[in-house]
Amino acid sequence: MLMVSTVGPLTKEVAAIIRGRMARFNVNQTELAESVGISQSQLSKMVRGTRPIDIDQLESICDALGMGIEDAIEEATTLLRNLDEPLSNARAIFVSDETRLAKVLRRKT
Repeated sequence: MLMVSTVGPLTKEVAAIIRGRMARFNVNQTELAESVGISQSQLSKMVRGTRPIDIDQLESICDALGMGIEDAIEEATTLLRNLDEPLSNARAIFVSDETRLAKVLRRKT
């Protein structure tokens, strides 16, 4: 039986957190992939949110970026929970990498 792995919203948010952490510390994909012991191609798919990240890989990535796996998951869960709440006086904007940004726009009354 063929199993198809899909990437859910939690994985996509964790991937966004990883990308942010990489940018913050100026770590490129090649460096992180080497540190974690996976190919740059695999890491690229993971941080774009197009490939599932297994728990061991996530732990290694988080360790390499100086954060706890529980912190990454908690932050992603909080972001998802907040996205489910209505954004009063706001409009959601989607950018090309499917990352959701919220920009607050005050209504002129």
